Amino acid sequence: MGKVWATDIISTNRKILTPYATKIEKQTHKLYDRLSEKDKRWYAGVEALKLPYGGVSYIAELLAVLEIQLCVEQLN
Repeated sequence: MGKVWATDIISTNRKILTPYATKIEKQTHKLYDRLSEKDKRWYAGVEALKLPYGGVSYIAELLAVLEIQLCVEQLN
């Protein structure tokens, strides 16, 4: 069984990210690659905010987005 999207609760009640399934990662890249630069920033920010603790770092690595914190801040 491959990776699945889920969260686990640890003793501090902080949700920890479990990476997307490989198929979802590929679909995410497929969409991301078709977007304009501006839309890529918005998409990365939205994806990062949807995820629990670790989501910003995960999306930054997954999509190779250097300015992800700026993307997230613009959405808040």
